[in-house]
Amino acid sequence: MSQEESWESWEPLLLGYSYIFCYFDGLNRFYVAKEYDFLKKNFVLPVNVWDDVVTYNCFKLESQNKFLIEDLSKSFDEKCSIQKELDDIYLSFSWRVTKPLRIAYKLIQKYYKK
Repeated sequence: MSQEESWESWEPLLLGYSYIFCYFDGLNRFYVAKEYDFLKKNFVLPVNVWDDVVTYNCFKLESQNKFLIEDLSKSFDEKCSIQKELDDIYLSFSWRVTKPLRIAYKLIQKYYKK
């Protein structure tokens, strides 16, 4: 975990097994087997926007966003379910029959608070 180069000590081993050095990105060195030297053309340019590369931070944010959307969807479904239950209560016969009692209760509360 340092920026100190150390490839001189192990590169001869790879080259001895017929690997060809093809690219250095500033951190890593890349090699291809001699029989696959046609792949070297893929290492001519550094990674760029045309490669559809996604950075770790972007990937992490997309994952968090997906989780939040799923959580929001579940919350919305729960809200709709609760709202339906409440609507059913308000439309029920017992709710309509007890409406005068609820009104009287509120009036009594107001009267005694004064």
